[in-house]
Amino acid sequence: MSWDMVRLGDVCSEDKTVVDGKSSSIPYLGLEMIESVTGEIDWSENTVEGISTCYSFDARHILYRKLRPYLNKVALPTKVGRCSTEIIPLLPKNTSCREYIAYLLRRKETIDYVMPENTGSRMPRADMKHLLDMEIPLPPINEQRRIAAEIERQLAAVEKAKQAAMEQLAAAQALNAAYLREVFEGNDWEKARASDFLDIRDGTHDTPKYVERGYPLITSKNLKNGKIDYSDIKYISEADHNAISQRSRVDNGDILFAMIGSIGNPVIVKKEFDFSVKNVAIFKPLPSNPVNMNYIYYCLIYLQETFMAYSSGGIQSFLPLTYLRQYELSKPPLDEQLKVAEQLEKQYAKTENVVTKIQAQLEIINAMPAAILRQAFSVQM
Repeated sequence: MSWDMVRLGDVCSEDKTVVDGKSSSIPYLGLEMIESVTGEIDWSENTVEGISTCYSFDARHILYRKLRPYLNKVALPTKVGRCSTEIIPLLPKNTSCREYIAYLLRRKETIDYVMPENTGSRMPRADMKHLLDMEIPLPPINEQRRIAAEIERQLAAVEKAKQAAMEQLAAAQALNAAYLREVFEGNDWEKARASDFLDIRDGTHDTPKYVERGYPLITSKNLKNGKIDYSDIKYISEADHNAISQRSRVDNGDILFAMIGSIGNPVIVKKEFDFSVKNVAIFKPLPSNPVNMNYIYYCLIYLQETFMAYSSGGIQSFLPLTYLRQYELSKPPLDEQLKVAEQLEKQYAKTENVVTKIQAQLEIINAMPAAILRQAFSVQM
């Protein structure tokens, strides 16, 4: 049996009852307090007192965020409140189930319908008239309730699977820290100042003039997960690059270490082209006192939290170069350094393999809610 197709506006309407936010004492719901996709409301996330003009809502309403509709924020409040005027309270009619309509609004198909007709480029807003003109399938009210309950059951199972996968991922990611503690804690290796066996330099602290094409300038924010992230790179002229490189040339095998912001995040350089660095320390081996740079890489990862604790600064953390040079590092014999580095490299590779598999599972799990909603509302006309 096919379902009737009706306009969304035939089963619910905008309820823009205005509240004076300055004089009202009822709880305020801000844009950031609604979670994408799930619609969960986190009242503890309230970061503002509320603006002067608000809309009122209660447990009868569906709250639809019209600002940046691609964020997919559709909430079902359970108490009286007031919200930003960028959130539209929709009031279902007696012929429609509130939960059924909310799940319809969370569909990818609804977002795809709304987005081409939004207004604004940087901060798009849904055209509510266009949204309310959207045709939706409407079975009898008891069937709506059954469908909504079944969707809720399936989504709860997906959320349970997601939480289990996230716990597995956290446990897998914690393995590397455990490996490092096992290696570096409780040993009786000789210690020496880092500057005794490493040439530690820093890149420029100035901001050269950026150009459209030129030499990449790697900054602290570009060091992520043991690699250089080239997705947000600035470029400088050849003259600026040469000036920086005269003092702080980066070579293959060097280690880069962030000194500002998120301290650490070491990266072993495997350079395919020349680049300069800014607010980044460069660890180079000293020919007079050989050291295994892979061992130093893992040593720096292990000490990252220690270095963070010694950083200073206001808005952004900063670690002085002198501190890095004076810090005493464990320095076992060269053959032991090689053995440690090889052992950790194998263990890290195993961890990465496990993490990759779990992340692949999470991708599948994250795609399931959209598939559940798509299937639930697929009807033959």
